Amino acid sequence: MREIRAELDAVGTTRDGRERGVQRLDRCLDENGHRSEFTRVPVRRPFAAAFLAAAFFAASCSDSTGPTLSVLDATVLTGRLTSIDRAVATPPLQSLGSLALAILNAGINVQHLTPATLGRTLEWQPVLQTLEFTDRTGAPAGAMRVMLYKNDGGRPIYPLVEIGTADLYPYNSYNGGGPDSISLRFVVTGGEAVVADFTAHSHVQANCQCATVEGWVSDGTTRLDFTVPYNIPLNGDGYFPGVFDVTGMHFEHLGTLPGPNNTTATALLSLEFTGDSITASSLLRPHGGRLIGESTIQVGGQPFAFIHETADSLVITGTGGRTLTGAEQGAVRALLALPADIDFYIEWPTFVIFFCGC
Repeated sequence: MREIRAELDAVGTTRDGRERGVQRLDRCLDENGHRSEFTRVPVRRPFAAAFLAAAFFAASCSDSTGPTLSVLDATVLTGRLTSIDRAVATPPLQSLGSLALAILNAGINVQHLTPATLGRTLEWQPVLQTLEFTDRTGAPAGAMRVMLYKNDGGRPIYPLVEIGTADLYPYNSYNGGGPDSISLRFVVTGGEAVVADFTAHSHVQANCQCATVEGWVSDGTTRLDFTVPYNIPLNGDGYFPGVFDVTGMHFEHLGTLPGPNNTTATALLSLEFTGDSITASSLLRPHGGRLIGESTIQVGGQPFAFIHETADSLVITGTGGRTLTGAEQGAVRALLALPADIDFYIEWPTFVIFFCGC
């Protein structure tokens, strides 16, 4: 874990759409040596980003040479995905994602939230570049509080600007939890409003490390509900099937986290948009701090687009070599941003603070 943390700290996260997700590719390694290359979409958006993005974009197309996306449909899809992404990527959740490793480095995970830590607050120390407990009051008696800050895409900016809090409510061996009933609730607040409330809970199974995170995120206008199980068999590929719902849209994606003997992640996304079924499948691998590989999108069972990502470029081509329109390109960018942000701002902090310790 120590080497992985060092590698992760070296990977900067940027607020820009595509980069924001990719860099987490290498970010998670559990005690069995699994690399979490799926769920982390680029800032390094885990592979899910590219395929997930592409899948969404494919949703409303059709023409004689293959499906296409009209200007109207592309604009509607872009707006819809952008509104969902705003609920996922609120500033407090961005801050939590960027501080996940710092929380772990402070010795905090679900099993180490003891009675001595509850009611206390972790604050960022600019000189040490660490989170430390302080004498600050105000944390809930049953939770440990983490102060959240405006950041530059990575660490908090200086001078510090507080933008919210994350209260972590544990249920573990210190307050009645057992091997099959460990859980950790995350309540994230920005200003006076709760922007996220989700809980991770374990499932004891003999042949895997299993947990589920479920709850919701919101920017005050759009609310996204989700359930994401984690299933990592010993010495095998892990599976991360997620179900997401927002008013007027439902989507699912299944990604794999390569096991010790594998370096390629796979992903499958399925959804419906304007009555069309859409699937996106991907084969991706880490290279030089980025995810590279290929994704294929189908609409109604017909090929729609092909995505090729290298260390420094992302090429999206329509069926038959068709060049996508500007509106379609905008939809693609929105599709790339959403899965990456789900990964980095919801799944990443949950995996680091809860799953790695369950």
